[in-house]
Amino acid sequence: MIRVESQLLSVWMAAFSTEPRNIESWDDLRGLKVAYYRGRQNITNVLDKVLAAESIIRVSTDEQAFKLLASKRVDIVVTTSTQGKDIIAGTPALAEISEVAKLDETKIYAYMHKKHRLLANKIAATIEQMKAEGAFDRIFNQSQKQWEQRQ
Repeated sequence: MIRVESQLLSVWMAAFSTEPRNIESWDDLRGLKVAYYRGRQNITNVLDKVLAAESIIRVSTDEQAFKLLASKRVDIVVTTSTQGKDIIAGTPALAEISEVAKLDETKIYAYMHKKHRLLANKIAATIEQMKAEGAFDRIFNQSQKQWEQRQ
């Protein structure tokens, strides 16, 4: 696989808690019990380096992680900032939870099979042109509104 060298968007990994906490980096999670949605390799890679195995709780959904946090069974939930805020806003029982830190920005790119290398360069150039003209933002914002209406 090769990367199409035009960033499509980015998401922030964030820490959520029921208490105010002074967290400025992943290292500040040391000594805390942290839950996150299994399968997010970027989070797994960092937490496995920062925390002892017994301090990491992997769950099947972000909602499960937030329920553990609300019941004080974990200290922190790590997920994307947007996802976490959406879950909190949609669940009154989670009202005491808030985002306490943005930990890391993850940049999102498209990937293609390597046999399409020449096409990938053309696609990247087209995306950059669309961004310069404002078309990319219009399409993205329209898609986001349609997604929100379905939720």
